[in-house]
Amino acid sequence: MSVVGNKRGFIVDGIIVAVLLLLSWLFLAWNATRRLDFFDMSAFLDAGYRVYTGQIPYRDFYYTAGPVHLYMHAFFFHMLGFTRNAVVAHVFVLSSIVTVMAYIVARTRFGCCLSIFVALATLFSYYGPVSHPWYDQNAWFWILIAVFYLLLLPEKVSSGAALSAGIVAGICVALSFLCKSNVGVFGGLAL
Repeated sequence: MSVVGNKRGFIVDGIIVAVLLLLSWLFLAWNATRRLDFFDMSAFLDAGYRVYTGQIPYRDFYYTAGPVHLYMHAFFFHMLGFTRNAVVAHVFVLSSIVTVMAYIVARTRFGCCLSIFVALATLFSYYGPVSHPWYDQNAWFWILIAVFYLLLLPEKVSSGAALSAGIVAGICVALSFLCKSNVGVFGGLAL
């Protein structure tokens, strides 16, 4: 992860990432239920709860977007129950992964201070405005996984590595599309 390439640089980057994750947890735990939009949030939570209890979307209940978002909800409900903690964990885990990816990509291209700024901007903007598991952020999560994977590939790769990169990116685009179709289409075109 460290551009410095030595043990000290790796430790510094590790400390920075740990502080970023602590800030992320504190911010999202505070912000997750500060504002509730009963129209959208309740529909997403209800649909995720239905999947958590064993119902199947489009067969047992009506839902207007792709099912991956609901199964992501259900995953955290299985881990922590149908609680506020599951909602906070969902946004924290995804936001943390995206923030760490942003830091790593920025750190491979810029200095430490600019990389911290990029990571902080990501931390507060990814789930910051409404800290609730939206299908938009879940769809973008998969696109960002593909972008991260492709950005860290070396410039010259074998045909087998290029094929595997294409498969990983394709799976991520499909998962994004199955969260929210317009994000998946745009992400696929951009990739």
